Amino acid sequence: MAKMNFSIIGCQHAHIGIFIEEMLSIGHHCTGIYEPDNRLLAEHLAQKYGLPLAGDPETLLAADVVGCASVNQEKMDVIELCERHGKPIMIDKPAVTSREGLDRLRRVFERGRIQVGMLLTERFRPEIRLAREWIERGELGELVHISMRKPHRLNPESRPAWHFSKDQSGGIIIDLLVHDFDLLRFFTGQEVSSSSGFMSKSMLPEHPTFL
Repeated sequence: MAKMNFSIIGCQHAHIGIFIEEMLSIGHHCTGIYEPDNRLLAEHLAQKYGLPLAGDPETLLAADVVGCASVNQEKMDVIELCERHGKPIMIDKPAVTSREGLDRLRRVFERGRIQVGMLLTERFRPEIRLAREWIERGELGELVHISMRKPHRLNPESRPAWHFSKDQSGGIIIDLLVHDFDLLRFFTGQEVSSSSGFMSKSMLPEHPTFL
């Protein structure tokens, strides 16, 4: 495999550490991290992996591929920036927070100038891969129902404020359910044809749009 240079534009979530670690482990080189707001996380990752911090995202677009864990609402801006420079990009989930963002993402795909990847790591868990093997061997019979749970520690005192804004984060459903949609396709080998949902809220009244 040819060795590549990669860079990080947007470092708002520790998910990006997975991308950095995996890329470094197979011999690729990181040219730097750009993050104007969450300096604590950016500095932590820079120190952990011995990476430089950049003051301008444009300086990192000479890399072969870009990793991005920006505020969810701002990821499309970074994707379109990479498209203008012809750079493939790997993002953490979710990619968009609104239908307007989804339309922008579709147009990027339709133009076909760059590849856009997403860090969907659940399918690489050993227990998930074992379940997939059982399904493929027919040991579980016909798959007719899947139930998934996503208990998370909220830790509101340590989360950036944007996590509690529906506009900026997109909400819990698209943030977490994306993994379940990915696993549904992974287990069945089929595409999702339709979906419906219900959500309720019983906590954090001080964050009324946190859903």
